[in-house]
Amino acid sequence: DSDDDGEKEEGKKEPPQTPDDAKPIGDPIRVSGKGRGRKRHYESFEFDGNQYSLEDPVMLVPEDKEQKPYVAIIK
Repeated sequence: DSDDDGEKEEGKKEPPQTPDDAKPIGDPIRVSGKGRGRKRHYESFEFDGNQYSLEDPVMLVPEDKEQKPYVAIIK
């Protein structure tokens, strides 16, 4: 079907990586929530080949090019 626009993705980019891409390292240091909303908190994790730990400073670059990069501390 030549008029099928479902395959065209003009101007669309791949979705940003989600926290699901982060791989926890070690055992959870804390568990919060109940049931399906339960979350496990870890001391460190690996993301995109880099290892991060609590209190590490990181530079975040917003996708919106008009916003400036900023530094955050992993909590």
